[in-house]
Amino acid sequence: MLITPELSAEELKTFDKDNNYGLEHALWANDPRNRKNISLNNILQTDMLHPDGSVGYFEGLQTLKSLKGTAAGSFHYPIEGLTEPKIKELWWSVERGYPGAIKNLQSVAGKKSPAQADAVRILDAVKAATSKRQDDLVGAPATMETYEAIEAFLTASEGLDTKKALARLKELKAAKELKDELKARDIYQQCQQLLASPKPDSIKSGKENMATLAKKFPSTVYGQKAASIK
Repeated sequence: MLITPELSAEELKTFDKDNNYGLEHALWANDPRNRKNISLNNILQTDMLHPDGSVGYFEGLQTLKSLKGTAAGSFHYPIEGLTEPKIKELWWSVERGYPGAIKNLQSVAGKKSPAQADAVRILDAVKAATSKRQDDLVGAPATMETYEAIEAFLTASEGLDTKKALARLKELKAAKELKDELKARDIYQQCQQLLASPKPDSIKSGKENMATLAKKFPSTVYGQKAASIK
């Protein structure tokens, strides 16, 4: 995952292509808040996301070879015996949750071709995992964590049967215990847009509104996030 503070994800993809860096499999992102304080005097920081979800800092630039001893994680959709490059690429796009990947998989699985059998195997694994994940989320307590997990699930599962998750999200939107949480998130997101602006007045307004948010909704998830912004 490659992140910069000044260019959008789409701009970074173009930059990569124009300069032939060969990073087409990377996930590109933009961080306008520049949490890592990247500058011309500090142009690169490297972290590693471990299978348990923790993040570790690299002392210097380590090669992939040096990471072979790192504990392995697991796949969302483990499929044995995939050999064809195109079907492996298709599986990997679904595994990584690329936009439109599941719809592409469904298309391949629905047409007679040498790749159809493997595509059906992958699709069956995706459906089974999605069904279980959906049941877990629908049964989870009414918290902001659950709400956002369902949002992420719906985005990642586009094209599959997610009726139960949609219904649960609708319930949570109307839940009294999340009223302040959702209101705080809306304000937080508006403040983030102000902080991302190149205009000093907008940035100032964003910080002031964050401070107000932290005082008005101190017990909410986003009220607490706002309190950490200086």
